[in-house]
Amino acid sequence: MKICRHSESTDAPLASPTSRRELLQLAVAAACWPLLATAQERSPELLPLRTTGLQHFGMQVADVEVAGQFYGRLFSPTLTKEAEPPLRYYVKIGSDSIAIGGANGRASRIDHYCALIEDYHPAAMIERLRTEGLTVGNQGLVGDPDGLRLQLLGMNESASSLPAEALASRRPSVRITDEGPVVTPIALERVVLLVSDLERALPFYRLFFGAESRRDADGVWFQLADTRLGVLTAPSGEPPRIDHYCVNVAPFDRDTVAAKLTALGATLVGSDDADELHFKDSDGIHVVLRAA
Repeated sequence: MKICRHSESTDAPLASPTSRRELLQLAVAAACWPLLATAQERSPELLPLRTTGLQHFGMQVADVEVAGQFYGRLFSPTLTKEAEPPLRYYVKIGSDSIAIGGANGRASRIDHYCALIEDYHPAAMIERLRTEGLTVGNQGLVGDPDGLRLQLLGMNESASSLPAEALASRRPSVRITDEGPVVTPIALERVVLLVSDLERALPFYRLFFGAESRRDADGVWFQLADTRLGVLTAPSGEPPRIDHYCVNVAPFDRDTVAAKLTALGATLVGSDDADELHFKDSDGIHVVLRAA
């Protein structure tokens, strides 16, 4: 790669080129300068992230098969899974997805959430975050001060979806039921985190997502394209965690869906929002369905 150089400006008048060498140097500089300017314009600003929004989240559960059956019946009867053990299911929620893996004896939980990033440069990001005292682990996972994990993943160049390498190991599974799903999912609407110290956590989230879109008594909200991330203060005596997620779904009959959820083993949770239905699955994971 050739590096184009130009001399520093001075107050002295510019001399006219008098030799073929000087004319050639000027011609090369004139041709090279637009390329340099374009490269500078394309140079990625790593942080805050340029994200298309939250694309998926992962949960770790006591029984992957049972959870796969539950979420498949709820959202999408045809599951995708990893080709090689251990068993890991992927359930489509409209344009996004849920990854379901084993908890291996630990408590069931939402383990991480993922932001798709435009023009992602992993090596440059690792170096940039190192200057902030942050470490990027396997699969692009980085933890906040409480250890709540964000996954950084570059998007497919042709669409707002996972890159091909993230899909290469997945295989279609069987359709688990001939019935349609309980609800028709559209996309992930929000993920809500509970942190132990909001002021301690905020620099981490502002670093990745920029200024918050809203702040209230409980915490702050970040708008990430069409999705939201809530960072709220954990109630006294409760541990920090990825507390719940919400999926936008097609309009539904509340009583009918509530009855089907109960039949699947879910526990309904009260809510004041008429457009939302809250419940906990058999692993105690808090889920919200929101009528779009």
